[in-house]
Amino acid sequence: MQVVQNRVYLPNHLPNMSVGKFSYKIVIRKDQIDSIGKGSLYLQLYDGKIKRRPIHIKILPKNWDPNKQEVKRGDNDYKDYNLIIGQLKARINDIMIQYRLQKLPLNNSDLLKEIDNPSAKLDFVAFCKFYLDETKEVLANGTLRQQKSFITKLEKYQRNIPFHSIDELWLQKFRAYMQKKLKNKANTIESTIKNFKKYLHAANEKGVYTPLKYDKISVKRQQGEREFLAPEELKKLIEYYDSKFISKSSKHILAWFLYSCCTGIRLADIEYLTASNIVDKYMILIMDKTKKALKIKLNNTAFKLLSTQDFFKNKYTREHINRELKVIMSTLEIRKRISYHCSRHTFATNFLISGGRVEQLQILLGHSKIQTTMVYVHIVEQYTDEQLFIMDEIFSVST
Repeated sequence: MQVVQNRVYLPNHLPNMSVGKFSYKIVIRKDQIDSIGKGSLYLQLYDGKIKRRPIHIKILPKNWDPNKQEVKRGDNDYKDYNLIIGQLKARINDIMIQYRLQKLPLNNSDLLKEIDNPSAKLDFVAFCKFYLDETKEVLANGTLRQQKSFITKLEKYQRNIPFHSIDELWLQKFRAYMQKKLKNKANTIESTIKNFKKYLHAANEKGVYTPLKYDKISVKRQQGEREFLAPEELKKLIEYYDSKFISKSSKHILAWFLYSCCTGIRLADIEYLTASNIVDKYMILIMDKTKKALKIKLNNTAFKLLSTQDFFKNKYTREHINRELKVIMSTLEIRKRISYHCSRHTFATNFLISGGRVEQLQILLGHSKIQTTMVYVHIVEQYTDEQLFIMDEIFSVST
C-alpha cells in the first residue's frame, strides 16, 4: 500500500489553531486487485482510528504517482481522474481550514458528513437555508418567498460557499455575475446584496469567522422605477375587462390587477383574500408584509370586480400572472413595463392625482414612514408637469 501524507494549506493571515489529531491520505489498495489488474483508490482518514472511503476510481498500480498524488499519463482517463482527486483535496482543505478557524476538533465522521452535505457551520449556503428555516415562522409570506429566491440565486452562482472564501473579491465577483450574466438592474443587485449582508450578519453574530465582515458591506440606496398606469390607460383596461374578447383566465387575472389598482393591496394580500374579508362594502384585513390592520371602503369599481367568477380562488402562479399581464398590455398597446406590483403604484399615484391627501395614502399603503409615501408625491408632480405640455398641442397653429 502506498501512502502520501496531506497537509493543510493556510494563508499567512490566518491564526494558527489546532483541529485536533487528524490527518488524511490518498491510498491505492494493492491488496485488492481485480481480474484485469486494477486497484481502487481510497480516501484514508486518521483521528486516532483509521477509516477508509472509496473514491470510485480504479487504476493499474503502475499508473499511480504516490509523490504527486496523481494518476499518471499512462492511464487514458488520467485528466478526469486527477480532476476528481483535486476537487476532493480542495474540499477537505476547505473543511479543515474552517474547523481550525472556529477552534473545532475534526474527526472522521465530521469530515465525511461535511464532504457529502456541507453544514451550516462551514458553508454559507447551508447556513442561509438553516437560518431561514429557523426564522420562517416570524416572516411574512411574501418575505419568505423573497428570501427563498435569494438563496436559490446564491446557490446557482456557487453551490457551496465556504465561509473563509467570503472576502471583498468574492463579493465583487458576485456583483459582476448579477450585472453581466443575469443582466440584473442596479436596484435588484443592491436588494440581493442587502439580503447577503443580512445572513452574513447572522453568521458573524453566531461567531462564524469570515474575512469580510457584514459591517464592511455597503448597500447603495436605489430609487426603484415605480411604473404606473395613468387614468386613460386604466380606462383601456376596464373597457377590455368588460369586452367579449377577453378570455376567462385573462379576465380573472385582470380582475385581481384592477382590484389592486383600486385598493393598493399587494399580490400577497389578494392571494389570501376571502369573502369573509368583505363586510358591508368595506375590505378588512391584516396586511401580510407589515402585519398592520387595514380597513378601506370599496368604490363601485372594486366592488364590481369581486363578482368576477372564482375571484377568491388562487389559480395561477405569480410568474403566470405577470406573463399574462404583459400580454394584456401588449394587446392594448400600453408600452410600459408592467408587473402586478405596478397596481400598487397605480393606486398611489392616481389617488394623489385625484386630490387625495398624502397622510391618508400613508395609512392606506401601510407605510411606517411618511418619507416612503412622499416618493409618490414627487412622481405625481413630475407627471402633472409633463401633462402641461399637452397645452402646446391645443394652442399650436398649423401653417
